[in-house]
Amino acid sequence: AKLVILHCSDAHGLRARDSNVCCRTRSHLTPAACRGAGAMKHIAEVASATALGLSLIGLYLAEQRRRGAATDENDDEEPRSPAMSKDDKRKARFDALVLERGQAGTKDYRVHVLETTSSQASEVCLWHDVPLVAAAATAGAPALNFVCEIPKCTRKKFEVATTEGRTPIKQDEKKGVLREFKKGDIFFNYGCFPRTWEDPRHVSADTGYPGDNDPLD
Repeated sequence: AKLVILHCSDAHGLRARDSNVCCRTRSHLTPAACRGAGAMKHIAEVASATALGLSLIGLYLAEQRRRGAATDENDDEEPRSPAMSKDDKRKARFDALVLERGQAGTKDYRVHVLETTSSQASEVCLWHDVPLVAAAATAGAPALNFVCEIPKCTRKKFEVATTEGRTPIKQDEKKGVLREFKKGDIFFNYGCFPRTWEDPRHVSADTGYPGDNDPLD
């Protein structure tokens, strides 16, 4: 008998030493039939995996529908928000955009804040336009707005530029050198109260020092 070695590629790299033995099914088949049997087995495996995937997708969609129904029921139990007027809707569309100009780490670097609507945008004067008392404040427990000049975990001394138009934020400098906290990063947000001013002509009885001609820190 003539011995023929055939290389039938399958998942395990098995080889058939006999031309009449299929490497996949280990049955007595011709090479052509062997290839056909392997293809049929592969198709069956793909079909099985597809069926399993579709079953999982069906379960996922059913669970999402169940959760959605439960959410709708909970929403019905909660009081609905009152309808907003046109003016309230217009105010709700206001958003703030931060615009940076110049190269960070230089004397020309500035941070501007723009107030935008669906139709226009205008720059906000952080010192004068931002109200001191927050809109959510009550008579018994007032809340104040503040402008964050130096974010926590940073050390560069930024401040509102009170001598420039629209008072953007810039890095303070002393004797021509940009200032930083010498002891490293600070661990709190540092800033000022809008619409306030420390009068340099007034000497505080508590500290013995006059105002620094800047907003109240």
